[in-house]
Amino acid sequence: MDEKLKQAIRDLSSRLLSYAQTIIGCNGAKDEYYQLIACCQMLKTLLTMEEE
Repeated sequence: MDEKLKQAIRDLSSRLLSYAQTIIGCNGAKDEYYQLIACCQMLKTLLTMEEE
């Protein structure tokens, strides 16, 4: 995978994770946000595996 693309995906997944965690702290609709966090964490895991 192109290094710039990998970095962009990393940055995006980090931001999504941060936003989702912030929203959970302020909102009642938690199920959707927990799913969003799980997806972000899975994306980060896949990127980490790709780097090894």
